[in-house]
Amino acid sequence: MSWGFARLQVALVATIAAAGAMALGLVAWRDEQAAPVLRTPSRQQLEAYEDALTPHAKRGGFIVEEGLKYGLGQVSRDEGGPVPFQAISWADQLTDVRREFNAQSHFVRGTRLEPAVADFDAAFALYIDAARTIGAAAIASGEPRRKLVDQAAETGRRADANYDAASALIQRFRREHGLPPTARFPDP
Repeated sequence: MSWGFARLQVALVATIAAAGAMALGLVAWRDEQAAPVLRTPSRQQLEAYEDALTPHAKRGGFIVEEGLKYGLGQVSRDEGGPVPFQAISWADQLTDVRREFNAQSHFVRGTRLEPAVADFDAAFALYIDAARTIGAAAIASGEPRRKLVDQAAETGRRADANYDAASALIQRFRREHGLPPTARFPDP
């Protein structure tokens, strides 16, 4: 074997090894970027998040229960009254509550409670949509009103499901920390 051929083989093997190492490095880097590892929230993070959300959860719950659900019942019984105007207010107030919920996300950033932030946000987006749909139903009549009432009710059920999913995650981590369930959030 000639000296030149041996050097070519060594260079080829070194090039292949370097390319393989680079490929493995790229795969590892891509995996780090694609799927960050979320840690379990500490008890302090969990309690701080709950404490920060509680006043906004109470306000949002009142708007949903005493506003949207009551207003939807009125519209479905053809007793619209001031509901079209109230619906605008409900949507605005729920937008504020949604903003406040999202502002508290820093307590759980990087933890396995991050999906709760997304579920709460989706819930409030749907509650806002339901409020607007109730307002539209209140000024409609006949078949269009019935369809809008049905649509608002379905949107509200989806919002409730998202809110319950976020609340279930909070309750799960309470149990993992040896804490009893809290009455501040549903325990589905």
